[in-house]
Amino acid sequence: DTDVAIVNGYLVMFLTDKKEVTITAKSVKYPDVKAEIKLSATLKQGLQGYTVESDGNTLGNVTLNFYPVTADAKSRNGIESTTYTRVENVKPIVVVSGPQGSYESDIKEGIYEVEAKVDGLLDYYNVVKINRAMNMYNFTINRPIEKTATMKTYSVPRADEVIGSGGLAYTALTRWDAEDLKEHVGDKITRIRALISGKATYRFVVYCLEDVEYLYLSEEIVKEGDNFVMESIEIPSNKHVTIEGGKTYLVGYEMLEYYGASQPSPISYVNILPNKGDCIIRNGILSSLFEIQQQPVGNWIIDYYIQSDEQINGINLEVGQVDAIASWSSRDYNFFKLTYGKKGEAKKSIKTETVNYTIPELLPNTEYTLSLAGSLDGELFSEMSDVKFKTIARVVDMPVILIGDYNQVQGTVLDLRILNLNAGDVVEWFYDGVAIPRTKVILEKGESTIKCRVTRGGKVYVSHRVINVK
Repeated sequence: DTDVAIVNGYLVMFLTDKKEVTITAKSVKYPDVKAEIKLSATLKQGLQGYTVESDGNTLGNVTLNFYPVTADAKSRNGIESTTYTRVENVKPIVVVSGPQGSYESDIKEGIYEVEAKVDGLLDYYNVVKINRAMNMYNFTINRPIEKTATMKTYSVPRADEVIGSGGLAYTALTRWDAEDLKEHVGDKITRIRALISGKATYRFVVYCLEDVEYLYLSEEIVKEGDNFVMESIEIPSNKHVTIEGGKTYLVGYEMLEYYGASQPSPISYVNILPNKGDCIIRNGILSSLFEIQQQPVGNWIIDYYIQSDEQINGINLEVGQVDAIASWSSRDYNFFKLTYGKKGEAKKSIKTETVNYTIPELLPNTEYTLSLAGSLDGELFSEMSDVKFKTIARVVDMPVILIGDYNQVQGTVLDLRILNLNAGDVVEWFYDGVAIPRTKVILEKGESTIKCRVTRGGKVYVSHRVINVK
């Protein structure tokens, strides 16, 4: 009763739950001649291994907690949902990734909440459905957005429930009234993020209620895989949404297609705000989960970022691990002086005629102060701005490419930087496979791969990033 096949003269068996099989062979010419052989096999019951990574590089010594959960599915007024609840009095399965970020495992079939915490990175949370078909699973832990901006959100990045609409298209939105944004009039919405679960096709949107129109509509995005991912998009500079006084903005994503009976939109039970954190458009009608279900449901896990034209008192910063790129508006000055240093130590000063400067030789995970002064003659300087910033912590030893969160558009001069370098490391850069003898590159339109090869003693580390240039 086991499926078999003859392939190139070999007998192939397809085992399901069987762990022991008996094969009997008989001779057609001599019926009394037969032979028997018993075969046994150990069948893996679920996840056999995994890798943990961040920015395309594996992370070692990361503790993952697998909490068994139950799934409770329900449907009401066209809204389908599934609530995940941890099984009571059951301890999590705890595993730690090896030095190269991988781990051999045999976690049984089932549904698990997976949590991990890594210093300097965002807390990881995911719901994983493990089955026998899974061999390896990749857990990606995101780095915080270093760009200086104000984040707006009603939720936390933890899913208590997932929502769908029976396969029909819908738009999940958070509502921000004029009173919510009165301190940001004139500022710009530059980035949107959302937690998405399952396979889905969607696009990010910004909608103005008074103007009755979409102010921003991204291209369609296709998400593969059944895992939960915090998806993010940087709005191109020529499409930044400027916040106007007295207007209401709806920020979120339009779910165009999702597969089977999946529910691709996680919600959080933390700080539930009916009619603000749970808005939804179905069949062209704006309502909320609260109005549809006639009870508080939860907030979509959506956030967005606001920036002014002159961030942080006039200084824009791209902060790295051992350096920081500062840029500013000239304000009609011809000469500039930057003074920077750690608290309690002597400050360093530089003079420049440009409106940007890369501050070198900084220490990881360290706070610095930076002041900017301007002059017309290069002698008498007037104070312009000052700011405090903190460099990125060193989390792992493996070199990692750092690409800032500014707009990646054709013609941009991109500064190439790498985290976790040691003294004596030999660094080589490649752009679409071609070696480049400098730490700057002019971006070309389309998808490109930036690769860095670091030679450290007898070891070679390779890090790469794929970017899509508009």
